[in-house]
Amino acid sequence: MRLIVLCIVLMTASIASAEDELELALRRIYSDYLAAVSARDIGRLVILDQELRFRAHEPWEQSRTLLSAKYFKQEYRQCGLEIGHYSDALQYSGKLLVEAHRLNPHSSYRQYTFYSTICRDDECQGGLPDIDSAYAYLREFPEGPFVFHTTRLLARFHSDLYQALRDRLENKIKQEVFEFFSPFMSTKASESELLSVQQKGLTYYKQAMELRPADKVLAAEAEDLQEGICAGWFLLPD
Repeated sequence: MRLIVLCIVLMTASIASAEDELELALRRIYSDYLAAVSARDIGRLVILDQELRFRAHEPWEQSRTLLSAKYFKQEYRQCGLEIGHYSDALQYSGKLLVEAHRLNPHSSYRQYTFYSTICRDDECQGGLPDIDSAYAYLREFPEGPFVFHTTRLLARFHSDLYQALRDRLENKIKQEVFEFFSPFMSTKASESELLSVQQKGLTYYKQAMELRPADKVLAAEAEDLQEGICAGWFLLPD
């Protein structure tokens, strides 16, 4: 019994320690951000952006764990931290990378900062990504730090576009869906266009999965696109 109690005490202390570390880390990041902005320090902004992505995005990427909103403070909005509208969890928008790129789009950190021209966050939630910028990022930085994120985004964009074209060919596309994706559709949709979009999406899924072969979510998404049964939207605003 004493051993069990000791284990519980140690586990509780470990959890508390991790929470304390995160709270202290966010305070430090905020303080460092203010200093970096004042000094126009692009390198420091990039480093802080990477740390925020690691702390806010990676737990979700690796284990679908969300960062508790209890760590949020109003001043953290300045460095891109917000409480998600639906998840009620702490999220990072990518704001620091946007600011770093704005300071100098051709700095020595361009392989990081140029990613911010695609969209402000990894999923471009609430808005369509800049597809031309996504293609440009892969051309300029084929081994860049955001290659996985960019290929995954393009895979999901083509999955969405495939659904839109499929619905259009079946005469059941919703007006808001058509307006969202019409810039990427031919004037008259065809089966050959549908097949082309499907193949492009599968190509990007393959590239993304080569970078993260253990990602079962991507594998399932690719299989749905392969079979033409994908449902739900990745980029279309709610």
